[in-house]
Amino acid sequence: MTPAREWYVVTRLFDMWLNDGMTEAQIALKWNAGGASRCSRGINRYGVAYDSCAYVAEVLAMLR
Repeated sequence: MTPAREWYVVTRLFDMWLNDGMTEAQIALKWNAGGASRCSRGINRYGVAYDSCAYVAEVLAMLR
């Protein structure tokens, strides 16, 4: 993938999700955590910490 193609794919996905009625927070969560319906924090089975709640908050702060 080239950077231009990556940008095209991302913008198409975001447009599709917005047209489906998803909010900015829902899109950020989907981007970060896949099919999760709620944000979560913890440590995965490999010992790596994750915090999708903080990720969503950071995305929303950048959009404001």
